[in-house]
Amino acid sequence: MSKTILAVLSGLFIIGGSLYLTAPQEDSETMREEELAVERSEKEEKGEILGEEKEEAEEVSDYEKEDLIGCLAERGVVIYGSKTCPACAHLAESFGGYEAVEKIYVECTQERERCNKEKVTGFVPEIQIKEKLYEGQRDPASLARETGCEF
Repeated sequence: MSKTILAVLSGLFIIGGSLYLTAPQEDSETMREEELAVERSEKEEKGEILGEEKEEAEEVSDYEKEDLIGCLAERGVVIYGSKTCPACAHLAESFGGYEAVEKIYVECTQERERCNKEKVTGFVPEIQIKEKLYEGQRDPASLARETGCEF
C-alpha cells in the first residue's frame, strides 16, 4: 500500500512540476520591483525607514495643492513611482491623485529607462529634490517645508 501511495505522490509531483514549468512566468524584474515596493511601504508604515517617526499629515485644499505642486516643480522635485505600489498611490492621493501630480511624477512602469538612469535607490516612491534623494516624511506639507514652498 505504501508503494502505491508513493507512486501516486510521485506522479502528482511530476505533473505539478511540469505545470509550473509550462505556466507563463511574470517578468522577474517587475516582480522584484513590486516586492521591494511592498517591503518599503511596510517599513514606512512601521516607521523603520531612517528611524523616523510618522507625524500627522497636514491637510491642504485642492487649490493649495495645485499651487504647491507648481512650486515643487519649480524647486526641482521629482517623484518616481509605480501605480502598482501602495505607498506611491497613497502619496499621489495626498496631492489629489496621479493627474494632479503629473508635473512632478514619473511612472516607472512606463518610463523604465528614465527611472533606471535617474533614480538613486531601487525603491519607489523615491523623491528627489534637485537630483538629491529626499528621505523625509512623504506628504504635501513636509515637502513644502523642505523646499520652502508655501501653501
